[in-house]
Amino acid sequence: AGFVEFARRASDLGKPVIALKVGSTEAGAAAAKSHTGALAGSDAVVQAVFDACGVLRAADGEHLMDLLKIFSKTPRARGRRLAILSHSGGAGVMAADAAVASGAEVSPLSEGLRERLAGMLPPVATVSNPLDMTGSASLQAGLMADCLRAMLEDDGYDAALLCVNLIWRQGTKLMDELDDIARTVGKPFAVSWVAPSREAADTQIRARYPVFRDPARAARIMSERLLFDERRNTLAARHVDDRRGSRTRPDRKLPLATVAEQAELLRTYGVRLPRETLAPNIEAAEDFRVHVNGPVAVKVASPDIMHRTEIAAVVTDVRDASQLISAYGRILANAKERAPGACIDGVLVQEMIAGGVETIVGIKRDPVFGPMAAFGPGGVLVELMKDVRLCPIPLTCAQAFDMIEGSSIYPLLAGYRGGARLDVSALADTLVRVSSLAVDYPEIQELDLNPVKVLREGQGCVAVDYKVVVVSE
Repeated sequence: AGFVEFARRASDLGKPVIALKVGSTEAGAAAAKSHTGALAGSDAVVQAVFDACGVLRAADGEHLMDLLKIFSKTPRARGRRLAILSHSGGAGVMAADAAVASGAEVSPLSEGLRERLAGMLPPVATVSNPLDMTGSASLQAGLMADCLRAMLEDDGYDAALLCVNLIWRQGTKLMDELDDIARTVGKPFAVSWVAPSREAADTQIRARYPVFRDPARAARIMSERLLFDERRNTLAARHVDDRRGSRTRPDRKLPLATVAEQAELLRTYGVRLPRETLAPNIEAAEDFRVHVNGPVAVKVASPDIMHRTEIAAVVTDVRDASQLISAYGRILANAKERAPGACIDGVLVQEMIAGGVETIVGIKRDPVFGPMAAFGPGGVLVELMKDVRLCPIPLTCAQAFDMIEGSSIYPLLAGYRGGARLDVSALADTLVRVSSLAVDYPEIQELDLNPVKVLREGQGCVAVDYKVVVVSE
């Protein structure tokens, strides 16, 4: 909790936090725990905390130093558009490949910038992005600096990378020019300098701009800076319209012992459930089916049975009285035979929800970081895709949208290949409501809403099934 508070405070102040966390593998985690006795949380949870709190994670000691260098010697960027220039075509292409692979945009030159650079460079230069100033530029420090300044001053780019290979005669002059750019241009830039003289290398340690020895390495680390700033800018903009704190909360603590009580709690917090009834007998079940006037699902109702399908205690698409009688008896018989110690509240009869995309919304409690919101593809896709995103709670609307948009299922929600856009706003709202519930009820160890069917935009989303694990305090 102390670390999370520190990291969030630093993020609010615009100060990046960079962490080198060991124990990402099973073997490493076991070794770390034997030494410290404290690293009990899974690495996925740690990463989720880092992402939510804006903490950058270093892969190793060298990566840590690179991140410290890029953040301490460059200003904040507005986006991910990166300009690359070199006096060697190969170095520029190497940097461009690494930048694109790392998520930066190596966008083409505007016509105005192309004309400006073409007027400065020899006819054999490749005037594009990456910009190849040709080998003659290595003897003209002023020309390289002028090209860098022109690209940084252009509105089409948020940052730049200058790739320098061998430059001996004008190395000191180039560094002076670059220091001036760092003082006067408010955009980040980095330099890859493959083979500086000993004098230049000693001077570069004190430079106002970050210097790396390899173009690809420089491009990767600059891309990380750009993506970090872009994500921080996006989240900051969303926080302006954050609806956190407007959730309905009950005036008193509600009981959680039975399935009916758990459903009532979810509804109290604004989680939409299908029409359903806990039928004590077959007559009540049939009355409800007739009232629904459509297909229903029939499930055993038990707070002790987490996976009803595994004991054949669920029947879906029940359409008439004979099917209902058969399903009702079969479900109870299977539950009593295959889960003999479970407390059975009765049989849940539930309207079938047609259409939509299935997702999962849940809460898991980590032994170190506490309750975590979970989101991902739902239904049978949970085990198949194994893509569940985590975020520590309490959850803001901005964080909920971030979880959804970062998931592999988001293209389907956004209207993949001309399909209808689904109600992402209602889904984000459900995530925040479940987060509020978990804060108020620490005795809930796990909560799974699976599947949550996301319907067309404006039609909301429905938690078709729910499981609650309560631990006595």
